[in-house]
Amino acid sequence: STYIEEYYKRKRVRTTCIPIMADPSEFETVPKTRGKYKIIIPANGMMKDALPAMMKAVAALSEFEKKNIEVHLCGIKEVQLEVILSKEELSAVKDVITVHSWMEYGDLVALYQQMHFLLLARDTSQMTLANFPSKVPETMGFGIVPIVSDVGDYTKYYLQDKVNSIFIDGSSKEACLAAIRAAISLSWDRYLEYSTNARKCVEEKFDYRVWTPTIQHMIESLFEL
Repeated sequence: STYIEEYYKRKRVRTTCIPIMADPSEFETVPKTRGKYKIIIPANGMMKDALPAMMKAVAALSEFEKKNIEVHLCGIKEVQLEVILSKEELSAVKDVITVHSWMEYGDLVALYQQMHFLLLARDTSQMTLANFPSKVPETMGFGIVPIVSDVGDYTKYYLQDKVNSIFIDGSSKEACLAAIRAAISLSWDRYLEYSTNARKCVEEKFDYRVWTPTIQHMIESLFEL
């Protein structure tokens, strides 16, 4: 990240900054199917992911809104939800969420191919400014539209709000709720535009082939020292 790069630049260390990369041609591109909007939350409950805010936002959706979405959780255990949600909130989301246990990567890919949105809310901190979540380019390669907090390099330099993604203004429950509502209120045609643009973003900005010349130059420059 540029946050870490600036730290080393101040120490007069030679640096090359590249984003997390992906291979968008690794798996088959499966057309998105119309129906309920499917949202995946790949958080692991660690401090950099605002899991309570995301889940409380889902619980705060109206009954009509909840009938038109599915929320899939990966890397999260049901016991974690019982800690962060009240009994009322758990009852409100019980018919909406699916908690996936550990999955073989092939099964995870099959799940990605069905998903419409990625939800990833994060507080602004040293950790999140320095981190570039690999799930963002990884899922965008499947045409998944990220709903993400505006923090760090991925929103600053690569993603475009209301073009290939939807930015969360902060990481609070209210901010997550507003962003989720903006996402699920998209018309199907508009969603497909976002999805196509998300895939295009990976092809143009995250594909490892795009960065081959930069990496080659970095390696070759080591021999000039």
